[in-house]
Amino acid sequence: MTITRTRTDSEPLSVGWEAEARQWIQWARTPGHDSYWRFHRDQFLRLLPSPGRQTLDIGCGEGRLARDLKELGHRVVGIDSSPSMVAAAREFDP
Repeated sequence: MTITRTRTDSEPLSVGWEAEARQWIQWARTPGHDSYWRFHRDQFLRLLPSPGRQTLDIGCGEGRLARDLKELGHRVVGIDSSPSMVAAAREFDP
């Protein structure tokens, strides 16, 4: 087996996320069509400690989990390597 590297293999992952940010934001903000809404959200939220302390959302994307955490009473700080994703999260909820 031969593995050939391409130009994109050497780019940081953040470059790919930034390039696809608009499509991801549209996809992620369409409720009910991906596993987050059907399987992951509620199961994940049950694993978290009670709200009250600072909650860090690493790789927050466009902010859907951060918004859910905030609604539950968490004080959320979201970070992401994609400026477009952070901007979208801030637009939806500063």
